[in-house]
Parts: sequence; structure tokens; C-alpha cells
Amino acid sequence: MPRVPRRPAEPAHLRDRRWSRRATRYERLPRGIGGDEIQAFVSSSDLQSDTIERVDKFSTASLVDIAQEQGIDYSTSVYTNDPYALIQWPFMVGVGMSYGYGMRDGRLHEGLDLVPGDGAPVQAIAGGRVRIATETGGNYGVTVYIDHMIDGELITSHYSHMQYGSLRVEAGQTVEVGDIIGKVGNTGRSFGAHMHFELVVDGATIDPLPWLQENAGRYDGVAPVS
Repeated sequence: MPRVPRRPAEPAHLRDRRWSRRATRYERLPRGIGGDEIQAFVSSSDLQSDTIERVDKFSTASLVDIAQEQGIDYSTSVYTNDPYALIQWPFMVGVGMSYGYGMRDGRLHEGLDLVPGDGAPVQAIAGGRVRIATETGGNYGVTVYIDHMIDGELITSHYSHMQYGSLRVEAGQTVEVGDIIGKVGNTGRSFGAHMHFELVVDGATIDPLPWLQENAGRYDGVAPVS
């Protein structure tokens, strides 16, 4: 059974960049969705310890074991996830996809429909700040928007149709990559438990699949704005 290897030694410049994010102050970022200013995420020494403990845990557990423990239907058909990276996929391990970004029934389907199973924990794809976290998201049901600064660009991740009562975050909260934000559900305009995942840049959605294929697994690029 495959095991998650121990994290390789990190180059000094990446290590310094990673820990430079753990500041003790907020940094102002450009305007995001809705035109409001956002602030850079910060992390206390306690969160640093949590991150180290999480890495140690992953290094001794197989991906399959992690999936079974968390109730995720594991699949490598779309992706595999690096649980150490600064940019990750919306689930700790690879999951299947029922529909992608593109036209469907004469309308643009603006995200990915991922199918990890009902109740699977959903994670933040990168560190950032929660813009919206609500159980009354209309067609999106229980939904969360998180703003990120990646390569100097504001990008917003959007997670939909989660279970009622499962939200683990609230608007204004700062999160780290891999933080659990809720659980997969079937709320809103949904016809079966799944995660509808979108990425928003400059107020418009982009295809998340090629973006994640290019960026997930990176150890750089996520930083506060000066």
C-alpha cells in the first residue's frame, strides 16, 4: 500500500518565504469580490505547531488509509494531492469528477462537480481569508468563498452544496491550506451529494481544472501583498 513519503528538505528561499507568511500583523490586499478590502492571513505560533503536527501525521499514513478514515471515496482518475504543498486540491486525496467546466444544457457550468461521497471533508486549497460563509446561498446551498493572493493576483475559491450544520469557518476568518471548511452535501440546486467547485478571477469564473493541474502541488506563490 503506497505511503506518503516524508517531506523532502525545502530550499532555504522557499522555507523563508513559507514562514514569512506567519506574521503578527494584517496586510491590506487589493479589492476582491464586492469591492471590499481584504487582509492577508496571519498565523500564530500555535498554528505553526498544528501545521508541523499535520505534516508528521501525513508522513506516517497512506493516502488510502486517510481516505477511509475521513470517509472520502478515493480515486486517482482526475488528480493526486500533495498534502504538504501550499496550493492543493479541494480534498486531501484524489477524488472523482462527474462534470467539468463548460456548456451544459445551453448554460455555462462554471465549475467542477467533484464526487468524494456525502460527508467528505472539504479543505481550503490555499491560505487566505473567508469572504462568504453561509447556509443560505440560494442555488449554491451551503457555500463558502475564500480569497487568496497567488502570484500577486487575487483569486477566489468557491465551494458549494455542503451539508447544513457542517460549516467550520465564518466570514472574515483567516485559513491555512488544508483547513477543513465544511462537508460535502446536497443543498441548494443539487441532485446528489457532490462538491461544486469554482475559481473566480476579476469577477468571472475560470476553468478550475487546468488551473489546479498547473498550480496544485506548488511550494511557493502564496504570500501577503506588500
